[in-house]
Amino acid sequence: MTLTDEEYDILICGAGPTGLFLAICIEKCNINYKDLNLKIKIIDDLNDIPIGRSDAFHPRSIEILDQVGIAEKIMEKSITTNLLRTYIDGELFDESHWVIDPNEDITKFPFMALTGQQHILKIFSDILKELPNKLNVERSNKMINFTYDNNLIKVYVKNTKINLEKEIKTKYYIGCDGGRSFTRKKLGIQFKGDTTKIYWGVIDAELENIEGCKNLPKEGIIFMQSEDSIGYHSAFVIQREENIHRLLTLLDPNEIEIMIKKNNEIEYDYILDKLKKAVKPFDLNIKGEPKWWTMFVVNQRVAENFKENNIFLAGDSAHCHSPSLAQGMNTGLHDSYNLAWKLVWVERGWANKDILLETYEMERKKIAHEVINMDKIIASLRANEIPEIINYNFTKNTQLIGKTLTYYLKKYQKFYSGFGIEYDQNYINKINFFVDLKVKTGQRTPDVIINNINNKKIRLFSIMPYNGKFHILVFIGDLNYTKEKYYLWKNYIKSNNSFLNRYSLKSESAFKIITITTTKNIDLQNYKNIEIEEDSFYIDNNIYKKQAHDIYGIDVKKGAIIIVRPDGWISYTLYLEDYIYINNYFDRFLLRNLNY
Repeated sequence: MTLTDEEYDILICGAGPTGLFLAICIEKCNINYKDLNLKIKIIDDLNDIPIGRSDAFHPRSIEILDQVGIAEKIMEKSITTNLLRTYIDGELFDESHWVIDPNEDITKFPFMALTGQQHILKIFSDILKELPNKLNVERSNKMINFTYDNNLIKVYVKNTKINLEKEIKTKYYIGCDGGRSFTRKKLGIQFKGDTTKIYWGVIDAELENIEGCKNLPKEGIIFMQSEDSIGYHSAFVIQREENIHRLLTLLDPNEIEIMIKKNNEIEYDYILDKLKKAVKPFDLNIKGEPKWWTMFVVNQRVAENFKENNIFLAGDSAHCHSPSLAQGMNTGLHDSYNLAWKLVWVERGWANKDILLETYEMERKKIAHEVINMDKIIASLRANEIPEIINYNFTKNTQLIGKTLTYYLKKYQKFYSGFGIEYDQNYINKINFFVDLKVKTGQRTPDVIINNINNKKIRLFSIMPYNGKFHILVFIGDLNYTKEKYYLWKNYIKSNNSFLNRYSLKSESAFKIITITTTKNIDLQNYKNIEIEEDSFYIDNNIYKKQAHDIYGIDVKKGAIIIVRPDGWISYTLYLEDYIYINNYFDRFLLRNLNY
């Protein structure tokens, strides 16, 4: 039996972190745009929320969770750490920050948050139920087929519990259906890359007390490498929520391939035995039965395309790699964060669809390739192998591999923490070659500390929630030098020619202007025509650390305007006096008001 009475704006296939977070981001924009309520459906082929799998949020990912308003719930269920301890042949080799140096004060979250994926999915699912549309995941729905015609996608699914087939009509279809993606295969999109000979075993379990795990290091993320008469060994010991530890151990590829040829199943006891050998001279004993365990081979692949017409790939369906730097879920979350606001702006009729939606693949495919290039080096070194990129000759040993690994971890630290993700120039990222600032187009907006008009210190991101709005940061510097430029700017934004009135949108729903000055609060009363609004006017007088103007590289005598996309990346910069060119920037992809 086939039902054909379901129609949606957006169908999300896959209820993992990527799919659920995409729905949350769209719903957050729905709340802001009250006259637009995109109808969303989420389906998944699993009967229930799975356990195991991804378990780590990097700092930038925690930031975006916070800007969506859900970080607190994740943190309540997580263990946080920023300590990486590396042991070579049983001796402490290196102790360092796993992500970023907290003394840099570039984020509210200078650490990783660790919790099981089952908790993540439960929290995400509960949040969707609490939002106005009260979305639920429809489980046990297996994809059968889909067709595309005249901007309408017809998707055919089968409920495996009740053996019922149905047709779902949707305008957009997002495939978040994992590394074996039905969506990607159906579209005939190649998954280019390599399957390595690196095999890992993974166990989530409680450990016995200290007597049962003699001298085993507990604090931080523990990585161990060693060599003995048998060969090389690698292992991770990672403390997580509720006394759970994630344990990973490198497996012998020759042994695994022999087992596969003989159709022998990889058994838990085999993985546990390898793990115990890998952590020597420390003792490790598991309490009771494991919560979850698996074996996997490292694949490093990127889909040839992330988009075909109104069908998109996100998360593991678009890219896969090793768990060496916990990039899988984090990269998927960033895919969702990038795509959600673009879909909303197009569906509101504000932006050119052919331009804005094309930037999803332009931006996220580049980042996926960068993740793979990094992973090829780190995953090889974690497996006691020398990456191909390192083409000098030396005798392999654990000490040298350890030093090389430490070097590359520090080299890539900013990127894998999420702060080094940069997008190239495209339709929505415009480089202004006439502006010389420390911040650049395509970079994450620095989360600086400023004061509100009541002299309370706040972080910039606390007033820049993810709600689909562009944030226009107007740094007006010292009004002794910039007041005339500031007055001209204020007259401009009130005029019919400004970007607030030029396009077919409601400016209060699309833009938020945030003004930041170095002029002291007490001196502002000396300037006429200064409009000080409590939720949009801020003081830059951080006397203990660098001021915001300095971090952005803005001359307080000139001022500057920084345009920030709804997902927090800088899309255009210009000097305060050149405000009129904002129109030229938005003309690139926004639709003009018919009455303009």
